Amino acid sequence: SKECDEIVKEAHRIIEEIDDQVYIKVPVSYEGVKAIKQLKSEGVNVTATAVYDLMQAYMALAAGADYIAPYVNRIGNLGNDPMELINELSNRIVQDGYDCKILAASFKGVQQVRDAFNYGSQAITAPVEVLKQIFANPSIEKAVNDFNSDWYDVYGEGKGICDL
Repeated sequence: SKECDEIVKEAHRIIEEIDDQVYIKVPVSYEGVKAIKQLKSEGVNVTATAVYDLMQAYMALAAGADYIAPYVNRIGNLGNDPMELINELSNRIVQDGYDCKILAASFKGVQQVRDAFNYGSQAITAPVEVLKQIFANPSIEKAVNDFNSDWYDVYGEGKGICDL
């Protein structure tokens, strides 16, 4: 929903259907900030989402969000620097002692993920295809094959720990 009352109503329904530990995603709009504030006053876990600029992030901080999710690739596509946003937000969280983490989102590649962590994000949400790219390194497969070869030299081809 787009209106505060409806966002809060939907959040209550999600909590009712799942549990009270779920994090409710709320967009950082004018109505969304009101909803974040209201939900936090009730002790609800909130992820502030659809963050495109630093002022939105600051509003989510002030409203008490647990996580703030800047959209890395989308921010870059608009001609802005998502890493500057993450860095400035991270500095503000530390400087002012907020109990909030950055959950960077919207990635097209591993370098964006690496940069997000290097600039201060504590967590990410990314497509499986991007996460698989992290392991698409032939050196990893070679190392695993070498370990297996050494093991089979000692214990026999095809024998695993559970076979001993």
